[in-house]
Amino acid sequence: MTLRAVRIAVARIFALVPRRFRFAVARVVAIAGAPIAWRFAPPEWRDLNSGTDIALWAVLRSMNRDRIEFDPSLSVDGIDVVDEARASGRGLLLISGHFRLNLLLTRWLRDRGWRSHVVRQDPEDLLFIHGTREKQPYFLVSPHVLLSVRRALADGDAVIIDVDSTDPVAHGFTIDGLHVSDAAPRAAARWNTTMAFLETRTKRGARVHAKITRGTADDLRGVFERWMRFRHPERE
Repeated sequence: MTLRAVRIAVARIFALVPRRFRFAVARVVAIAGAPIAWRFAPPEWRDLNSGTDIALWAVLRSMNRDRIEFDPSLSVDGIDVVDEARASGRGLLLISGHFRLNLLLTRWLRDRGWRSHVVRQDPEDLLFIHGTREKQPYFLVSPHVLLSVRRALADGDAVIIDVDSTDPVAHGFTIDGLHVSDAAPRAAARWNTTMAFLETRTKRGARVHAKITRGTADDLRGVFERWMRFRHPERE
């Protein structure tokens, strides 16, 4: 069976589950599927994600691509940072790594009245705000992508950008083979926008937790070193 066939099968099963139960069922499936997800995940995904993170991402992506609506539940630390950014009107730049569950925060932001954007490597026609049928706005990585990011921030929007890569970067540093660009954090300082760091992971019971912390470009290395201390053989 191909991965596409698996995705379609998962989506059809969840279409039969009442909307109010879909996210809870997805968490149960993620716990059960964590060892398999970890085994077959690309090595670079394991730097910042557990098997449960990856499995839950896969289930939610199956529902999203088939426009199956659900109501995600996540806890968020750092709400004060978000609210202060809203009050300032200068936008919110969330610097992150490739946490598979980061897109859940765009739904949380949308429910709080934000318009949010993400930065992607590849085009995607079926990218929706999680649990909705609304297209997720995004910018494609390019030499000029920061100009688009700056315009969105000037409009008071939120932007999530992953600054880690498996390929070398022009400006930044490398930790254990993971390359991290400091271009966006340093640009944020010049733009006088609100910048914070974002990590999104599952905790016990596949409960999703997003952590937003204040910081500057000078904190970037320390933040990634802390994030990568979670790297481990799958424990689920």
